[in-house]
Amino acid sequence: MKFSADIRELKKAIDTAIAAVSARPTNPVLTNFLLVAEENLITLTGFDLSLGIRALANADVEEMGKVCIPARLLKEIVGHLPDGRLVFSCDENGALATISTLSGSYELHGMSAEDYPAMPTIEDETEMTLRPDELREALGAVLYAASTDETKQILVGVNFTQGENGLDLATTDGHRLAVAETCNGAANVETVTIPANALGQVAKALAGKEDPIEIAVGSSKKGFAASAQFCLSDVEIYTRVLDGAYPAYRQLLPKDFSMTVTADRKALLTALGRAKVIADRKNNIVKLSIDKASASLQISVDATDVGSCKESMKLGPIVSEDEELIIAFNVKYLVEALGALRTSEVQIQFNSPTSPAVISPIGGEASCHLVMPVQIRD
Repeated sequence: MKFSADIRELKKAIDTAIAAVSARPTNPVLTNFLLVAEENLITLTGFDLSLGIRALANADVEEMGKVCIPARLLKEIVGHLPDGRLVFSCDENGALATISTLSGSYELHGMSAEDYPAMPTIEDETEMTLRPDELREALGAVLYAASTDETKQILVGVNFTQGENGLDLATTDGHRLAVAETCNGAANVETVTIPANALGQVAKALAGKEDPIEIAVGSSKKGFAASAQFCLSDVEIYTRVLDGAYPAYRQLLPKDFSMTVTADRKALLTALGRAKVIADRKNNIVKLSIDKASASLQISVDATDVGSCKESMKLGPIVSEDEELIIAFNVKYLVEALGALRTSEVQIQFNSPTSPAVISPIGGEASCHLVMPVQIRD
């Protein structure tokens, strides 16, 4: 194998595929990239048996071939090279590879490509086509609320469900819920749940893309019950699909509210961020006191043996059956929900101190964010 490639383009492919390389794999070959050179293209593949990423880069290929190369070592070497071009070559069995530049050369010990496991192919697939900007926006609105506890199984994923106008994406960790709607593109799936960590890599790959993203979901060979593939012009991401029924989250969203307020999103987010400095050091609890007559919100934290804070901000018009409401939340959940939105104003709806609140953007993306309150004792 022998090819020359632009170092910046190769760095980009390496940085994309490295996310699927396991630090402690069950099979040592999985610490490697599968590097394939054919015609005017090279492909770098990382695969941890659950998540697989293929990243493409243009190259002038003199001799086609494939080899397994230590992924993190390759990333370190290429990452320190100055802009320009490099020449990569290796012997027939891949035991020794050489990277050459104008300033010097590096040798790496590789492995035979025959030892690298093949990523499963999708069978009996269901296809979806979505606009990349819309999918990226929807993922950005919901990924934060997925559980990070692997024992919760289905909750570590993002649920895709066929909605009235397109796909609805939802995440919940049992304490909060985020739902976003997509309206454009063609979707043909009733419901599927895909790991959030894989979709985080999809969101990164979507940055700056304009062509529609092709998504295939279906059964797989290689012992996986189901899998999904996300295909872009220069990246292909494979992931398993999570088994099990996703919670009926629509039932959690209240249909009516006794109080609705509007607030400047950035002002509220920064105020909560200041309160979070003290709340984080105790129990993460922040108390919100809403006064209808003055259209104001008081944010307070009382962390015993740590300190306290209190500040007020003006709200927009308040529509309410009650004159005031005092309710408490985990401040982290409020900050992350507001941080996932992009609009200048948000609407927050309440019922009681023990009922969930729903945060929605005013204008912009179609999403809603439910947060469960924390019971406070006087």
